[in-house]
Amino acid sequence: MEPTKANVFIGYYKQRLRATGIKPSPRISGAKNADMQTIKVDDIYKVFSTVPDEQGGPQDVVALDGITLNFSAGEIHTLLGENGAGKSTLVHILSGLQQQTGGSVFINNQAFRFESPFDALTAGIAMVHQNPYIARNISVLENIIAGSRGPFLRKKKREREIRKIAETWNIPVNLHASAGTLTPAGRLRTALLAALFRKPAFLILDEPSAVLSREEREDFFSALREAAARGLGIILITHRIEEALRWSDRISVLRQGRLIFSSPVRNSAGEIEITEEQLADMLGLRRPAEPENPAKLSYSASSQKGTELTVSGLSAKPHGRQHLADISFTVRPGGITGIVGLPGSGIETLEDVLSGMIRAGSGKIGLRRGPGEKNSISFDAGNITPAILRGHGISIVPSDRYFRATNPGLTIFETVTVYRSGKWNFPRREDRIFVQDILNEERIPASPERPLRSLSGGQIQRLVLARELKTGPEILILSRPEWGLDIRTTELLHEKLKQAADSGVSVLLLSGEPEASDGFSLFNEVYYMREGTIL
Repeated sequence: MEPTKANVFIGYYKQRLRATGIKPSPRISGAKNADMQTIKVDDIYKVFSTVPDEQGGPQDVVALDGITLNFSAGEIHTLLGENGAGKSTLVHILSGLQQQTGGSVFINNQAFRFESPFDALTAGIAMVHQNPYIARNISVLENIIAGSRGPFLRKKKREREIRKIAETWNIPVNLHASAGTLTPAGRLRTALLAALFRKPAFLILDEPSAVLSREEREDFFSALREAAARGLGIILITHRIEEALRWSDRISVLRQGRLIFSSPVRNSAGEIEITEEQLADMLGLRRPAEPENPAKLSYSASSQKGTELTVSGLSAKPHGRQHLADISFTVRPGGITGIVGLPGSGIETLEDVLSGMIRAGSGKIGLRRGPGEKNSISFDAGNITPAILRGHGISIVPSDRYFRATNPGLTIFETVTVYRSGKWNFPRREDRIFVQDILNEERIPASPERPLRSLSGGQIQRLVLARELKTGPEILILSRPEWGLDIRTTELLHEKLKQAADSGVSVLLLSGEPEASDGFSLFNEVYYMREGTIL
């Protein structure tokens, strides 16, 4: 097999380090945010290496293979690519979360190497993550100003500054609310204000619209356009092709760690030069045609035996969250039941109650594994915990894939084998085979020892779902599983859920995207939520 440029580079880089002991050059400080006009990544490589495995040698995975790209102040530059294409790795290097294996980052022709997010912030680059890191036990204001420097922290002055930023950006915010009560959209706004408070020259946004309603997206992107007109450089990651075409000044496409396309969206006359179909082809995507009769796509629930889940009279009144009132629904075996609601409808509260993270005020959870009372059990919804749910064959795939489904500080091996650990928690050969089989099935080019945080959000989501399905659940509850997935991966997700339903699993999917249920192609039954009730 002919060696690729990346493989040749890896060999050279390792040989050079071994022979000379040269360490990566330190970062060069001194950039002025107001003067920052361009960021250039020049021939950037990122290689993830692992410790030797039982078969003998370490494994190298090339995440970025010689990326050269310019980002300019005053424009929205969108990165497109399927899950695992290298988008997140690239912006993690720019934001200081990861360091490149080779290549350079230039700001106004001055070389930088960021060893931490603080380094990037000092240089004028701030990032808002797909799932923002928010301290839940302090206020929104305290989250925003956390880490601010200076001998005297004048909260009132800082609060006035933040309110001015929020007004300029049209961001609704309660600065004195507890961060633990925030919805996903509220966490995004808090993280965005925290980034803007640092007055960056460049702002990186990873899938920001995923937690917003259609109306909120319109306001949000209008604010982005105005900010770009004021000179802010914006680097945007999204999977929505229509969104990219409408709002971007430039679009770049990554595939398998390589840059395959980069071009302005409009010509000098302001006409869009890139079509949705061209981008879909570049991404290797085939968007399904709209059916003439959506009802024909419906499929019937399997007649196989399984466990039926019944929720009745569920109510909850958590502080600072949308209350739930008399929620009742049934999830039948062999099918997929959907509950759909806009952000703020109570769909987030329902997830937390059903997963045992918030205590219900009233309601019953019933499980029926066959005809007759002897095959049925019922317990108070207020007493459920994650352990009780799992003990009854109920698996949860939460919307917070980073800190509830797993933790970015773990390895892939630790994430996938969390329910297989023995008394002494020693890695076993069969566990390694189990993990490697999942990685092969999901086509994720990584070793079990690789840090979870180095994967894309879509790859983590696939691992979590595969892990839960391997436990053989009777009931599977998923919340917003499509968040951050590209079209192809979303289709594969739906296919997996249908296969699980066909095998007799009762599947409940909570969705914050009303358009996800268009045509009822996925759901056997669908309920809609609004203001904490089922319509």
